[in-house]
Amino acid sequence: MIGLTVRCSYCTVLIRQCSTLTKLPSSIGQLSFLKKLCCSNNYLKELPSSIGTLTSLTWLNCSGNQLTELPSSIGQLSSLETLNCSANQLTELPSSIGQLSCLEGLYCYGNRLKELPYSIGLLSSLECIWFFNNPITNVPKEIEEAERLVDYCKRRLMLSDLCVHAAKRLMAEGRTLRIDKLPLELKCRIEG
Repeated sequence: MIGLTVRCSYCTVLIRQCSTLTKLPSSIGQLSFLKKLCCSNNYLKELPSSIGTLTSLTWLNCSGNQLTELPSSIGQLSSLETLNCSANQLTELPSSIGQLSCLEGLYCYGNRLKELPYSIGLLSSLECIWFFNNPITNVPKEIEEAERLVDYCKRRLMLSDLCVHAAKRLMAEGRTLRIDKLPLELKCRIEG
């Protein structure tokens, strides 16, 4: 078990590649000024619910672990701008994720997600969502219709399955999208 005692006005905690780390201490919730938390590439099976008290947190990377769920308290991270929970074993995301009003980037690729909560589509600051390499069968219309995400897809920094799905829907509605500068493989996925 790791004991954390940190006091600072601006703080980053980096806990990576600890082969015996399966759980973060609940006392991590006492780090009220924590801005960035990287606990990637460990063997974490869960995140403590106390993580929701880290209201100054702007960046959370818990990728590359063995997480099967995120605590619903994650929706209390009112300053969170980036959440990377990719390469875990997540089967669902909590609906409270829709309360992350500052969230700009959500990276949840390489999990076992079968669906996404509709509340993601309500996030007005969200510009980027990557959820490829998941067995998702249905994308809620609230996410499909999130204009900011569709615009992001048009700019093409990373065309996720969401963007391909949204692009196909928009083209079926007769709207014009510029896809000429996309790699051939992505053009084929949209046009096909």
